[in-house]
Amino acid sequence: MIKHIVKRFTRNDDGAAAVEFSFILPIMVMLWLGGVEITHGLGVDRKVINLTSSVGDIASRSKRINESQITALFDLSEAAMFPQSNADTDVILSAVSIDELGNASVTWSRARGATAYTAGQPMNAKLPAVYRVPNSQMIIAEVTHPHRPAVGYRLTGTVQLEETMFFSPRLSTNVKLCDNNWSNCI
Repeated sequence: MIKHIVKRFTRNDDGAAAVEFSFILPIMVMLWLGGVEITHGLGVDRKVINLTSSVGDIASRSKRINESQITALFDLSEAAMFPQSNADTDVILSAVSIDELGNASVTWSRARGATAYTAGQPMNAKLPAVYRVPNSQMIIAEVTHPHRPAVGYRLTGTVQLEETMFFSPRLSTNVKLCDNNWSNCI
């Protein structure tokens, strides 16, 4: 009798699929949520890259730029980061001059949400040697954005997304910064 019950129990596989599914389901849900988070994070990172590129590219296409135009460039962050909040997005735009020896220093710098560099500050550590062409100028655009994953926040915390890009002035040898009256250019 007991032998018959044991044989019947070992041959019965009616609930095997349900048991297997209960083991696999948590793994499948974690993979799905991880995929959603990675996709969202990559999308936000792409927005940071696009914002950095836009700010630097527009500034480098100018012979001179004034304070109002720089403010307008910084205002791009709201549209560029939508639907994420741009309240914590830091943007720095700087013109860096390279002397005849290849030493880089800040000519002018403006920032929103961060601290701008001071005029004359050495930039050799920031500007790679390949961009330090003697007697030239480079425009440096930097953007930092804190990304907080919706689901995996407890595992990763806030992730700082950062991008720095370098641009050569296109219409002149340097981009001058002027006040809003187009006077007092640096």
